[in-house]
Amino acid sequence: MAQALISGTRNGIYMGMTRKPKAVGRPKKADDEKRSTLIRVLVTSDEHVRFQAAADQAGVSLSTWMRLRAGAAAKN
Repeated sequence: MAQALISGTRNGIYMGMTRKPKAVGRPKKADDEKRSTLIRVLVTSDEHVRFQAAADQAGVSLSTWMRLRAGAAAKN
C-alpha cells in the first residue's frame, strides 16, 4: 500500500533528492555576539511610560534603548 509523503521524507531519507534542501534563514551569530544574560530592572509605571516613549521616538525597541543608554552611562 503506497503512503503519501507530506514532508518529502520517509524515515529520515530524502525521496527523489540527491542532497538535503538548503537551509533558509539568517546565519547563526558568533558566540561573542549572542545575548544570553538577562538583567531585570524594576521601574515605576511612569518610568516605563517615559522610557517606552523615548525608545519609540528613537525608533528602537525598549530593550535596545535601555542597553544603549546603560552602555553610554557606563563609558563615563
